[in-house]
Amino acid sequence: MRTFGTAEQFPGRPLKVADWEIRPNLVMAPLAGLTDPYFRGVVRDLGACGLIVTEMISSEALTRGQDKELRKMKLRQNESPLSIQLIGGNPQRMAEAAAMAEAAGADFVDVNMGCPVRKVVKGNAGAALMRDADRAEDLLTRMKKAIKVPLTVKIRAGWKHEERSAGAMARLAEACGAAAIAVHPRSRAQGFRGGADWSVIREVRESVQIPVIGNGDVRTVEDADRMEAETGCDGVMIGRGALLNPFIFNQIVSQRSRGAYRWLTPVEIRDLILKQFHAILQGEEPKNAMHKMRTFAGWYSRGVPGGAELRRRINHIKDPQEFIEAVETTLHAGDLDLDPRRGPSYNSARGRSGGLRSRQLPGAEESQEAPEFQIQTGARTCQTAS
Repeated sequence: MRTFGTAEQFPGRPLKVADWEIRPNLVMAPLAGLTDPYFRGVVRDLGACGLIVTEMISSEALTRGQDKELRKMKLRQNESPLSIQLIGGNPQRMAEAAAMAEAAGADFVDVNMGCPVRKVVKGNAGAALMRDADRAEDLLTRMKKAIKVPLTVKIRAGWKHEERSAGAMARLAEACGAAAIAVHPRSRAQGFRGGADWSVIREVRESVQIPVIGNGDVRTVEDADRMEAETGCDGVMIGRGALLNPFIFNQIVSQRSRGAYRWLTPVEIRDLILKQFHAILQGEEPKNAMHKMRTFAGWYSRGVPGGAELRRRINHIKDPQEFIEAVETTLHAGDLDLDPRRGPSYNSARGRSGGLRSRQLPGAEESQEAPEFQIQTGARTCQTAS
């Protein structure tokens, strides 16, 4: 049995997948263009996420040797346990790509059967597999034979509301040897619009014997606890909620262990931005590094004193040193302007942050007593609580 984390560190049930026992049972979702090595490093260094999944990698491009996809396969030290997610509609290409992922150091290989993007489904990949059981069975069977590490699958509720096929597809995946199923309970037709129907997760949980990981509309500690209670899922996967608040995993752990949690302070958020930017600069050209970090700094700085000014300034900055100086001089100590239970709101219809609210709830001040983790940030050491 391979283990990650201990019951003392992370109370609650572990996520048991094949020969792995992972604590906590929290998973960072694959996000195209976002869960790159740098953001994964932020989440891993914060120290409270069990399993992390890479951004999706095209099996077609990977097996044809395209540099962009090959670079995505270059893993860094201390990423384990890590799952590499593959996407494609050609069963043989997916099997070859799975073998490449295992050789690159993946602890798990995940199959994307949920991407709703039109150009993806036109290639019989992503969510298109939710309505093509024969192709899905061939693809999963070949991939399972090609690797020794556990094979997992991420699915949607179905192609559209009238075609709710998650339960049937989960049973098929289990029969093909999948070790776990992650469920995003929106249909392909929904995309990311509307609410996630968690009853789909419950349906899948009752349909298979393998672990089921719930995903969708988890923005807060309370959401994660409610998903587990309502669906019976074995693990909770968080995607967009972690972009605004990568500390959410620590908050969930703190709530479970101490009954309280807090938010990162403005100074800690500043240091987190700088740490991630320095890491990106080491691996990317300055232009690419600036492009990547503008996005993340915009998310992280929501509700932070000086955050609006920072977002305005960095849109016009092209020099990395100017970016660093802007972060250091603009973000400063003070009170966060957000709901202490919900943090920055996220407008999923627009794909960006919505308005912020400032409201102190009873007991929120007690969350400062949460246990500490350390984030090494170059010249600084940032004390952060879970």
